[in-house]
Amino acid sequence: MVSSSFSLKSTNSLSPVAGLIEQFEIISIIKKKEMEFMILFFIVKVVFLTSFILDSKIMLRKIKLVLLLFLLSSTDVLGKDNKSRLSLGGGIYNFMKHGSDDFNQSSIAYNVELFSGKKISNFIRPFIGFLGTDESAYYAYFGLSTDLYFLDCKCFLLTPSLAVGAYEDGDQIRMGNTIEFRSGADIMYRFKNNVRVGFGVFHISNAGIGYRNPGSEQVIFKYQIPF
Repeated sequence: MVSSSFSLKSTNSLSPVAGLIEQFEIISIIKKKEMEFMILFFIVKVVFLTSFILDSKIMLRKIKLVLLLFLLSSTDVLGKDNKSRLSLGGGIYNFMKHGSDDFNQSSIAYNVELFSGKKISNFIRPFIGFLGTDESAYYAYFGLSTDLYFLDCKCFLLTPSLAVGAYEDGDQIRMGNTIEFRSGADIMYRFKNNVRVGFGVFHISNAGIGYRNPGSEQVIFKYQIPF
């Protein structure tokens, strides 16, 4: 009888604790869902902004693909991955050879970017960058990005981004304006030490605000170091 009474008291004393744990779990799930909706809302805003700026059916198809990948990705971010990153890269500028007959060459590109460790609303990461070519074209820019993680290891990432900056024509393609917009994404593999290796594909254009708007595509192979 004493044993039964003791068991009943123990069960009753644990009930409030179990209730609190359940409440915390529910709150955690709600916060996670809120974060996912915030990220989706951010990407949707990028969709409308980019489509308004660039007025491009091709760009809309690219963004729809990003939205699909978002639905298949994980938005959980490991705390140890919330560091600043230095990105070093090189690749091909204007690989689709846009521009007039006299100015449509491709060229070698080099790229440096710095991603902030501080995020806006816990998921939007500001960054600055510089792109140069061996034909003396230069582009300095500022932008916003977000990381989408794939697989249980969260080692494969898609990082869509949107940026704006100042462009100086070189000896190849004439972009038609000093202010140019850049959109695209990095596809990266993240090692356990948070070093990232991969490539990015980007489109640069001036949204028709210049005297001409040929646009240019780049593919950049990247090595990113956290610090």
